Amino acid sequence: MYVGLDVHRDTSFCVILDQDGEIVAERNLNNDPFEFADFFNGVLGDFDGPIEAAMEATTDAYFVQVILDDLGIPVRLAHPRKLRLIAESSSMTDARAAFILADMLRMGRLPEAYLAPAEVLQSRELTRGRQSLVTSGTRYKNKVSALLRRHGCRCPVKDKFTKAGRKWMAGLQLPMLSAMMLRIYLKVIDMLGEFIAECNAKLREISDHDERIQRLQQIPGIAEVFGPMIVAEIGDIDRFWSKTKFVAYCGLAPSVHQSAKTTHRGSLRQDCNHWLRFAFVEAAQSCGRHPGPYGDYYQRKLEERDSKVAKVATARRLCRLVFAMLHSGEDYRADHNQAA
Repeated sequence: MYVGLDVHRDTSFCVILDQDGEIVAERNLNNDPFEFADFFNGVLGDFDGPIEAAMEATTDAYFVQVILDDLGIPVRLAHPRKLRLIAESSSMTDARAAFILADMLRMGRLPEAYLAPAEVLQSRELTRGRQSLVTSGTRYKNKVSALLRRHGCRCPVKDKFTKAGRKWMAGLQLPMLSAMMLRIYLKVIDMLGEFIAECNAKLREISDHDERIQRLQQIPGIAEVFGPMIVAEIGDIDRFWSKTKFVAYCGLAPSVHQSAKTTHRGSLRQDCNHWLRFAFVEAAQSCGRHPGPYGDYYQRKLEERDSKVAKVATARRLCRLVFAMLHSGEDYRADHNQAA
């Protein structure tokens, strides 16, 4: 049996096909474990043959995947972008989309996406969530800076969020509402800082039990934050056939348009894992401040072109290095041959 599911936030349209492509059953189900169990137990009955399900890789698919796992139905995720290229239609309904998924699965033509295990998804939840908190903290710090500039307040210390800077801000004479907003912004920054510290403690705990993270943290620029993020976003390194494929997945390969003898290399690809690209670019920028082959490479590119080119070129080289280290299990060596 082949199950196709068009998954939405609250409901999922389900189509079940037999091996000949005939519809056995179809129904719009609420995303509820008991309703799924009643439907599949009623339809399948004593059927003991192989059964598998397919659905698009979306945010809501994770919960449905857990429901199907509990029912003993293996799930395969379809790549949304590749699926659109194959299944484009002028009139697409939930029933039609679910049928196409089930039929592609039956014929072995499903463009699959990586199905991350539960522990990998949990690690991503932590690393992505922490980065979101950091981004929010930066946004509120910018709000504080803008508020102070509007009132012509120039901080006498370099960092206004240190103990000395906080003392200076506490003594400012601002209009009542501006003073209130400054106090609120600073409280939010402090609260976010506590949450980030909690995430950091959990990241250190995870790193202590994962040799892959410890190995990557030997690389200059990849600290206690980017090591866990890179490992979580990769999942299983063996799903990448080559460094070229891995670099493209990380969004560090330029787009290429070729016609006859003309080849044009454009901007970086957008169909990529943006979290990995962020991690490698940030690591490259940090790496540029460390002595060694990759720091020297960053500085050389900086002199030849500009900071943007230097960051991307160094990130691409770090990306190849990480691929080589995870595939071989080797420790970091301070030479370029490892990333060749």
